[in-house]
Amino acid sequence: MATCPNFDVQFAGITPDLIIKMQQEVTGKGGTFQCDSLVGNISISVQGIETIVESYIINQQSITLSIIDKPFLTPCSVIQTQITKMIEVF
Repeated sequence: MATCPNFDVQFAGITPDLIIKMQQEVTGKGGTFQCDSLVGNISISVQGIETIVESYIINQQSITLSIIDKPFLTPCSVIQTQITKMIEVF
């Protein structure tokens, strides 16, 4: 397993509702979502085999994400793109 550099996703209007929606999205896909209002950890299984573990910190207008454990062969850019798309839906 490997890590990725931190990255930010810009998001106007981060609210507690956003966190609830993110939690529902992750747990609905079989992942785990542990958080308080500003920081947390997420674990998501990809294709039932690989697990991506990330932590996040919510700032006023962005979410800083740290991929702290990922499959070695999965590029960081692919993970970043998928997470950014998921967050932008909200």
